Amino acid sequence: MKNKILTGLFFLSIFLPLVSFSQITINDGEQVKIYNGSRVNVTGDALVESGGILIISGEMDVSGVFTNNDVTNSAAITITSNATETGSLIFASGTPAATVERYIPHTSAWNMVSPSTTDVSGQNFYDAAGGSSSWLTKFYEPTGTGQDLGAGWLYITKLDSVFTLGTGLLYWPAAADETVEFKGNLQDGDLTLSPLSYTSASHGFNLIGNPFSSALYWDGTWQKTSMEGTIWIWDGSNYQASPGDLATINIPVGQGFFVRATNTDAVIEIPAAKRVHNTQAFLKSSKNIISNEYNSLTIKAINNSYEDNVHISFGDNGT
Repeated sequence: MKNKILTGLFFLSIFLPLVSFSQITINDGEQVKIYNGSRVNVTGDALVESGGILIISGEMDVSGVFTNNDVTNSAAITITSNATETGSLIFASGTPAATVERYIPHTSAWNMVSPSTTDVSGQNFYDAAGGSSSWLTKFYEPTGTGQDLGAGWLYITKLDSVFTLGTGLLYWPAAADETVEFKGNLQDGDLTLSPLSYTSASHGFNLIGNPFSSALYWDGTWQKTSMEGTIWIWDGSNYQASPGDLATINIPVGQGFFVRATNTDAVIEIPAAKRVHNTQAFLKSSKNIISNEYNSLTIKAINNSYEDNVHISFGDNGT
C-alpha cells in the first residue's frame, strides 16, 4: 500500500482495477485522473491543494475526510459523465467544492434529474450545449393527479431559480444529448427532506432525487414518516416501482424519482450509508408532459370530434 501520491508529480493516470492508498495529497500543478474501469480506495484522508486537479471517470472511495483546499474552485474536482461512463465518488466526511457532470440523452425526451451539488440553478441547465433551447420543469404536488400527473408539471423560466439538494426536476434536451454540470459542494451525510408536500389522498406525489456523487441503493429500508413505502422511476417506457416491479433499485447519479406522502407531516431521509458504486444507466422519461405554469398559454381548438392544442411558454430570458 502506498502512503500517498508524491509531491512533484505532474500527471498521474490510473487504469488499474484497484489501487489503495493510506492517504492522498494532490499538490499545486499536479493532476490525477481515475479512468473508467479503475477504482481508487483511500483508507484515510484525501486532499486536493489549490492548483491541484482530480478527475474521476472511474470509482473512488475515501474513508476519511475529503477536502478541496481551493474552496471556491469546483473545477479542481470533476466527476465526469458521458454516453458510456459516469464517475462515482463515495467519501466519509467533508463538503468539498466539485463539478459533477450528468450526461442526459435526448433520445427519450424528458429526463428526471436532480442536482448533485449545492448552488445549482436554472443557469446550470441553460449553460449546457443547446441548453438555451431546452425545457426544464418542476412538479407541483397540489395539482398533480391522474395516471400521468399531467397537471402538476410547471415550466421553469427563471435562470436564477435555485434547486436544493434532493430536488427532482424534469429536463428535455433541445435537439441533442447534453451534459449538465452541477457546480458546488458535495453532500457527505444523510439528507432529510421535511416536510414533503401533501394536499389530499388523491395527491401526495413528490419528485425528489439522488443528492450524492454516487449511485444510491433503494431497498425500502430508508427512514420515513407518513410515506408510502414505494418509489417510482421512469425507465423510458414505464414507471418502475420498488417494491413492485423491482424489489430493489440502484438510483444513478443525478437521477430524480417519485415518492408519495400520506399526511402533512411526511418526512424521508436519504441515507448516505446507501451510497454505492454502480453502473446502472441513467433512467429517463419519454412522457410528453405539458405544464400549466402561470406565464404560459394553452390554446385549444375543437371542431366536432377533432381537437388540437398549441402550448406557448414565455421565458424570462427569451427574445
